[in-house]
Amino acid sequence: MKKVLLVLLVMALFLGITFATDFNFKGSFRTRTIDYKNPVEGFNEFGYDTVSVIDSRFRLYTNAVFSENIKAVLGFEIGDFKWGDEGHNHDFKNVETKRAMFVFIPDFLRNITFTVGLQGYTDQFQASVFDEDIAGLLIEPKLESFNIKAGLFNYTDDDVMDENSHTFALIDISKQLNNLNIKSSLYYDDIRNERVTMYLGGGADYTLDQIVIGGHLLYMTRSYETDGVEDITGYFAYTYGEYSMDKFGLRVNFGYTPSDDNTYFEGVEPYAESYGLEYAYQGPVNDSNGLIEDYGTMGQMVLSAKAEYDFLYATFGIINTTNSGIDDKRFGNEFDLGIKKEITEGLTFKAVYAYFMPGNFSGPDTDNAHEFSTQLKYKF
Repeated sequence: MKKVLLVLLVMALFLGITFATDFNFKGSFRTRTIDYKNPVEGFNEFGYDTVSVIDSRFRLYTNAVFSENIKAVLGFEIGDFKWGDEGHNHDFKNVETKRAMFVFIPDFLRNITFTVGLQGYTDQFQASVFDEDIAGLLIEPKLESFNIKAGLFNYTDDDVMDENSHTFALIDISKQLNNLNIKSSLYYDDIRNERVTMYLGGGADYTLDQIVIGGHLLYMTRSYETDGVEDITGYFAYTYGEYSMDKFGLRVNFGYTPSDDNTYFEGVEPYAESYGLEYAYQGPVNDSNGLIEDYGTMGQMVLSAKAEYDFLYATFGIINTTNSGIDDKRFGNEFDLGIKKEITEGLTFKAVYAYFMPGNFSGPDTDNAHEFSTQLKYKF
């Protein structure tokens, strides 16, 4: 009898919490196709120089709001699974945890929001340093004069894994002054017994009617624990201008990172998409095969321009390396032609053809390359 009463009590408590909690959901389903050729023959483990792949992904995020001061977020992802991969359509084990975090405001600190657990973080500078899911603590004080975030994240722990502990810390500050947004950040990345990297960044964005201009400068310094290994310094400078009117839009991007024996720029978990180039970088349609995955390790000077009208767009980019030890610094040029169209509410279709013309950086006999990608994505 006591066991039955205990079970009933637990059930009553669970139902009480459930009905007192406000649940809401959001997520997306995406299917992509890609057909591309790499400029270097036999570039992958199969020795093929042309690849055609279809993949799908499903994401679901659940918010459990217990009160105005506390909520929990759980998110998971299935995929990306490639069509034709063995077992993909029956019991395929590729479920990932994307979010598992608690967000709360203590009664004694009403102006501070704490986020604890597995969460997503993207830096303020075009994902030049970090754009990934990571476990840790994020603190956001609510201030009238400016916005601030401070975080401490645990990438790897030597008490959990057989690797050196890897810690990432940040301070983001931003302030809105009418049409001007000013931002600055300090990032600290420590791989114990190996190296310590620090980033100091600043930037601004200014909006005037249909015109937006902005940019940033990120400075990096890295020191190694190993004797005899010299320190590394580098920076990433980026600027852009954007104009829009009715269905027409134009955006120009320029970025520069130097490269020498002890000079280069390297992010922690960057996501290089700000140039809008589908083939050379992580493109807006399919980001699975970018030739370049960051903004600076080989030294880069990039100029790109995108013009769009309604659902059509065209992008052109010029990519050069800045490494002082390379005579011919022409990495390549790229031209993209694409479409982006909402089929129905929440469902968007994208398609792009990218043509990459490599320079002598890859060798004098390197052929031109292409990519044709499509994406069908529903967000709810």
